[in-house]
Amino acid sequence: MEKYSVRRRIGRGTYGSAYLVSLRGVLGKQSYVLKKVRLDENHSYTNSTSASLQSTAKLGICTPI
Repeated sequence: MEKYSVRRRIGRGTYGSAYLVSLRGVLGKQSYVLKKVRLDENHSYTNSTSASLQSTAKLGICTPI
């Protein structure tokens, strides 16, 4: 997340939070939504986390950080 400047949190849910961000050092300050997904205690994906990521990926905008 170091390459993004977080403007504010715009949502929070079961799997994590969504933030309004912009790229650091880029003129024009185009805004993006960044979804930060929490992992379980073992730092692994659960079935429900996987389902959340798959639904986001279907939008065609899912890019790992």
